[in-house]
Amino acid sequence: MGRCLGDRFYPLKLKRREGNPLRLGTKHLLNFLYTLPKITAIILIIIFIYCNKKDKEPPYVEITSPKDSSLFSGGLKIEVVVIDSSKIKDVFLYLDYNLFSNDTSHPYEFNIKFDTPFIWHKIFAKAYDIYNNEGISKEINVFYLGKRKENVYHGDISFNPYSEYRINIFANVKDSIIGEILVKNNENFPLFLLLSKDNDTIIKLSDFNYGKIEEEIKEGGKYYLVFKNNSLRNKEVWMRFYLATD
Repeated sequence: MGRCLGDRFYPLKLKRREGNPLRLGTKHLLNFLYTLPKITAIILIIIFIYCNKKDKEPPYVEITSPKDSSLFSGGLKIEVVVIDSSKIKDVFLYLDYNLFSNDTSHPYEFNIKFDTPFIWHKIFAKAYDIYNNEGISKEINVFYLGKRKENVYHGDISFNPYSEYRINIFANVKDSIIGEILVKNNENFPLFLLLSKDNDTIIKLSDFNYGKIEEEIKEGGKYYLVFKNNSLRNKEVWMRFYLATD
């Protein structure tokens, strides 16, 4: 009687669990295997929702080169930086509000050649990510001065009777040879030649006491400016020539 009452008034006393330990472990394993597909399904649903969350933010687009209000000669290289959390699908460059070109791979670079000098041009870029979010850069303005000029010769030359002076020039296609020549004392200069790279084709032949020349190169290679004095008198000549390149 006392023992039963004693047991009754000891609530913290736990009863010993009976059973086969191996059987109990198997039961827990089966319960885990039963719930594993449910846990896996929940994890996959979370991953699917996260990975398929649509990006709604537009790309950040900036023209990093050249800077706004730049002056330049020759060809112009445009560099565009695009930043976005999603993959960029396409980058478009606009010149004077007309589509110039597009680029689909980093780095986003564009090369422009202009024909008419002393003109301002407006440039901006657009970028689209794979969700068709559109980002637009700030517009920049650039001023084209013309082709890049490389000095060939500038100064005076004294020609003895029946003498010749030759200047070698290496030029590429669409480069231009631009020059000015003045014969002192208003005397005519008997001969001016611009020869091809093979030294067998006369591109320009003139007889003058003052003149200018501007010739665009049709085929890249080595050319020659040739000046000949075929008279019995000395000739004093002032010349300025340069090569205009892109």
